[in-house]
Amino acid sequence: MDGFDLRNTRFPRDASAPTSNLQQRWSFDVSVDRETGDQYKTGRIEYAPPTIADGKVLIGDGALRSDRNYLHAIDVDSGERVWRQGMPELNTGVAVGEGRVFAAGNASQVYGIDLETGTELWQWGTAARVRSSPKYHAGSVYLGCDDGTFYALDPEEGFSQWEYDTTRDSSNLRMYGTQPIHDGLVYLNTWASDDGPSFLYAIDADAGRTEWRYELAATGGGGAAPPAVGEEYLFVPDGANGRLLAFELGSLDPAWEKSDFEFGPRNGAAVADCRVVVGSQGGHVTAVDVETGEWAWRSDTRAPVEMPVTIANGTAYAVDEEGYLYGFAMSGGGKRFEYRIGSRASTTPRAVDGDLFLASRSTVQRLTGQAGSHGVGSVCEPADPTTSASRTTDAATTTADATTNTVNDPTTSAGNTGDRAGTTASGSDGSPGFGVLAAASAIAAAAGVALRRARGASDEE
Repeated sequence: MDGFDLRNTRFPRDASAPTSNLQQRWSFDVSVDRETGDQYKTGRIEYAPPTIADGKVLIGDGALRSDRNYLHAIDVDSGERVWRQGMPELNTGVAVGEGRVFAAGNASQVYGIDLETGTELWQWGTAARVRSSPKYHAGSVYLGCDDGTFYALDPEEGFSQWEYDTTRDSSNLRMYGTQPIHDGLVYLNTWASDDGPSFLYAIDADAGRTEWRYELAATGGGGAAPPAVGEEYLFVPDGANGRLLAFELGSLDPAWEKSDFEFGPRNGAAVADCRVVVGSQGGHVTAVDVETGEWAWRSDTRAPVEMPVTIANGTAYAVDEEGYLYGFAMSGGGKRFEYRIGSRASTTPRAVDGDLFLASRSTVQRLTGQAGSHGVGSVCEPADPTTSASRTTDAATTTADATTNTVNDPTTSAGNTGDRAGTTASGSDGSPGFGVLAAASAIAAAAGVALRRARGASDEE
């Protein structure tokens, strides 16, 4: 599902993924007819990250001037088409559950598709276009709509189980990305398209009742990008106020907030143990401490980052609008690699079977390479009193686990710095800074992580 798991952590804990010497294993062009080889439309894949299930890569497309749009199932090993199902333009990810694929898009329709054959099983109409990726959980399919309504649908027949109407608070609220589900609650992020108020909601997943509501901004538009749920906190990128919020689970008051961000409606958060990581329209990727909100690192990209990052193998993977894929080390934010994947890209990478799956304009790609052995454990562990201070901070440094950086463009190799952070400006005004305070917060965060790990397994699905 979009977000990787119910909590939107975007962190497949045990997944490997390439960190150097990237190369394309296969590419699938959605604008080419697979029978004749002819290009039949001006195809595009936009805001639709791939979903991998049952040996298939599932992704929807849209066309600029064509009604021939499809949901594609691509063989994960060969890159060949398994099936395709015609439907209106899709600009969201799909979810899989009960042997079905759940897809929604711009034509105000939600679809249930047979995972094995691609046969359409049902349609259900919404009142407006859908920019929210479906999420399947415990006999329900959840998604939001541009008319301000959030739905729970039956996965077998497609009928509505319940509907949650946000128009009682504002008439212009949209829902982007995918909404996390945890401990019986759906966390609904809304975005005001006009100069109006925006809200964050916690909704009972079984009955659609309001548990709580938090007003992000009374005026000015904007709102919340897709949140992520950690072990103890809900992390919310607040685009209305340019800040990252952390709510302790069960509390309506933010535990901390961090400013100096430029979030768009799809800049969702990712969380891996002691770090929460976000990309932003400002052209950078940032990691902060989950317990305190203190800066860990910030590294620059060539262009704005529209979509959430993925964390795997001790690396944060991000794609920018110019079509570059980046791998930033979780230990310090150093650039492990920079790889040109194509023209404008608005997608989230997936780490599966040791490779990365992602989309750019009209192509779906599987990238392989050397993985090395990395992880977030070393980032979060408490400091060893016998080691030097430089190992316990997030200050810019080249560490032993740095890999050789690779670029798919010979003009871009000069700026790569291993595990050295891309931006390391220090200051006391809330801007990214490092040193004793960062070291202390890292030790405190590590202790918290160790305690949480002892409490039990997560609710990943």
